[in-house]
Amino acid sequence: MGLNKVYCMDNLELLKQLPDNSIDLIYSDILYATGGDFKDYQDIPYVKEDVFAFYDGRIKEMYRVLKPTGTLALQMDFRITHWVRIMCDEHFGYKNCINVIQWAYSSGGSSKKKLSQKNDEIIIYAKDKNKQKFNYHTEVSYNRDFKPYKFKGVEEYQDDFGRWYTMVGMKCIWTDIPMVGRSSSERIGYMTQKPLKLMNRIRDLYTDENDVIADFFCGSGSMIESAKLGDRQYIGCDINQRAVDITNERLNI
Repeated sequence: MGLNKVYCMDNLELLKQLPDNSIDLIYSDILYATGGDFKDYQDIPYVKEDVFAFYDGRIKEMYRVLKPTGTLALQMDFRITHWVRIMCDEHFGYKNCINVIQWAYSSGGSSKKKLSQKNDEIIIYAKDKNKQKFNYHTEVSYNRDFKPYKFKGVEEYQDDFGRWYTMVGMKCIWTDIPMVGRSSSERIGYMTQKPLKLMNRIRDLYTDENDVIADFFCGSGSMIESAKLGDRQYIGCDINQRAVDITNERLNI
């Protein structure tokens, strides 16, 4: 199996054909176990035994193919996070769970019976937390009192107007990335399409140029396009031919 290709096949079969320690980042927007029959795919049922049967072997193979410095990033909603975490803990080890990123977005629809569930979780596991590749990113925090904090280890700077700013590490709650809306220029007509800004952020946190990114549930191909735009190598996979065709179109293949 070669790099910079998108395969239409069962991702478990593809994983079994990949060599050990060969991938830097695995990102996948996985099946959420809604049990629904969507336009682009049939989801698996929300049954614990079915979820474990479907994912356990795949997560085991994902661990095998990741490099010692590699990262696993699996995106899902609230339905199955707890079950997927159990399987990841089994194969990666509980201590290699690095973060659970909350991507919160706005969209239509609400319920009067519960809080609006407009967020996905992206669970982050390192193959080895002591070796994981992680490109530290900072965010600017405005210091309103116009004075430096002067705390040990706090990075600060002053602008031309005398205002002081502190640099803080990126938080794991992301509210600044909108979903791909109906009027978005990115929109390609795939139901579960994820925004490039989200893919780019994950890509940049855990990989460098020429690293290998794999997406085994590539769907609309957002992460695969992000990998190509960021000068990364890639492996894409989806069992749905339409998803593969759309992804290849985005890659101008």
